Amino acid sequence: MRIASVQAPRCGISSAAGYAASLARELETIDPDLVVLPEKWVTDRLDQDSADLWAILGVFMDLSSSSGSSVVPGSFSIIRNDKVYNSSPFIMNGRVQGFQDKISPYRNERTVYEPGRDIRVFDAGSIKISIAVCYDLDFPYYTKVAVARGARMLVNPSLIVRDFHEMWHIYVRGRSLENRIPIVSVNSLSDPFAGDSLVTWMEYTEGGVFLKGTESNTAPVTVAEVDERNVDGPLMARFNEDPGDYGFSGT
Repeated sequence: MRIASVQAPRCGISSAAGYAASLARELETIDPDLVVLPEKWVTDRLDQDSADLWAILGVFMDLSSSSGSSVVPGSFSIIRNDKVYNSSPFIMNGRVQGFQDKISPYRNERTVYEPGRDIRVFDAGSIKISIAVCYDLDFPYYTKVAVARGARMLVNPSLIVRDFHEMWHIYVRGRSLENRIPIVSVNSLSDPFAGDSLVTWMEYTEGGVFLKGTESNTAPVTVAEVDERNVDGPLMARFNEDPGDYGFSGT
């Protein structure tokens, strides 16, 4: 599976569709199976039915239709039923298949965003994925619930300031290793975020498992290859080893 991590710069709605169109032309030459953009790279709040939002999504829908790729075009500040959600669309077969709302708003986001209520699983053709929007990845049971529902890859549109990149990478690698699940975590290049996106996966030997990965550093677009055919067996073996419920006897 060829994965394109796009460290999109943050921009307003007036230039977002033009950026998306230019990006789509570049991505056509890469021919990715999955494309992922960062959290809230478009800085405006947009009504879910607005022409502005769908002008951006339409570019990625066309890319999906023409190339057969799945696209997670980052997350957007989406107004729905008079509430604002930090929400990530999933595009497959040229259509928006649904939205994953961020469940755990980070700090002052709680004063603006309504939290999501459910963890969804989307069919990306050769693999099923869940989308953990930024801070959602920090919580261990998000990944465990996603796996229990059939996810075999986690996509993590993020917006992480450069001072916290080391901590962010620890979370990504930890979640990936503890669950034996590939993770695609993508940040914006704009200041003060500065990129450093990463993709992780497992390499298996007779003696055990090694965590592998690529980092984007400051590259606008980075391509990683993950063999999704080797995910399910080891992931489920790991999942079934965890009893999920621990008792502690008193003395």
